[in-house]
Amino acid sequence: QYEASIHAFTESPILGHGVNQFSSICPKIKEKYEISWTEYCNEYEFLNCSYPNEKSYCGHSHNVFLEVMTNRGVLGLLAFCSFLILWALEMWRRQDVMTVVVFGLLANFIVASQFEYTLNANNSFMFWLIYSISFLPLPERFTLKKI
Repeated sequence: QYEASIHAFTESPILGHGVNQFSSICPKIKEKYEISWTEYCNEYEFLNCSYPNEKSYCGHSHNVFLEVMTNRGVLGLLAFCSFLILWALEMWRRQDVMTVVVFGLLANFIVASQFEYTLNANNSFMFWLIYSISFLPLPERFTLKKI
C-alpha cells in the first residue's frame, strides 16, 4: 500500500488525485507498477470486503501522511503538516495541563499514523473533538508552573 501510494503521488504531485481517491486508483497503480495484491478484496476471503466493485477496491495506504500526499498532493501535505505544527506551537504557548495532553495526543497520532489511516470517521471525530477542547481556557491552577 505504501509503494502504491508513493507511485500515485508521483503521477499527480502538486494537487493530488482528489479527496479519498487512493482506494479507487490503487488497483490501476498496482497493475501499472507491478505491485502485489492488485485484487485486494478477492485475494483473501477473510478480508470480508463488501464494496460494490470489490475487484477494484484497494483500501487505503495505511499511513495518514502518504494518504494525504496522494489524495491532496504536496500542497495538501504542507497544509496538513503546518496545521499539526501550528497546533503544537499554540499548545506550547499555553504551558498548562492541556500542553501535556495535546503533546501526548500528537505524539501518538504521528506514530500511529505511520501504520494506519487514523483520520477515518471514528478517529477523526475524536481528533477534532480534542482539537476543539484544547482551546478551552483552564483555571490558572492548571498551569505547569503551579503543578
